[in-house]
Amino acid sequence: MKLLAYELNPFIEFLYHLKLAGKTSRMRSRLLAVLSELAQRHESEVNKLVQEYAEKDEQGKPFIVEEEKGSYYKIANMEQFNKEYQELAQEEIVLDLTAERRAMLECVRDAVLDCEDVFEGDDAIRYNRWCDIVEAIQYEE
Repeated sequence: MKLLAYELNPFIEFLYHLKLAGKTSRMRSRLLAVLSELAQRHESEVNKLVQEYAEKDEQGKPFIVEEEKGSYYKIANMEQFNKEYQELAQEEIVLDLTAERRAMLECVRDAVLDCEDVFEGDDAIRYNRWCDIVEAIQYEE
C-alpha cells in the first residue's frame, strides 16, 4: 500500500470516521495504529526541519512570532525550508503487503471500497484517492 506523507493524517481521519463493526472495526483499528506510527515519524521529521531552519532566540530555542491570527516559527531561509518541506510531504510511504498484514489490509480495503456514505465536492475527490490507495492492495493467490 502506497500513499504520500501529506496524505497520512487525512487518510487516518477518514478511516477513523468510517462506521464499522466487529472484525472490520478491529482490523481498521490495527491499520490506524500502524498509520499513526508512520504519521508520528513524519511529524517528528517536520519538527526537525523546523528546528534546523527556524531563527533562534538567546537560549537557542526557535523564535516564535505571536500575532492576532496565531503564532508561527520565524524561518531564516524560507525558500530552502519550503523546498525541503515539499520533499518531505511528497515522500512515498510504503506499507508492505506482508502475510501477517493480509487480513487487516484486505478487510480495510473492502470496507473503504464498499463504503455507502455519499460524498460530494472535495470529499468526493479525497474518497476517490482513498479508493485508489486501497485498490492497489492485491495479494497473489
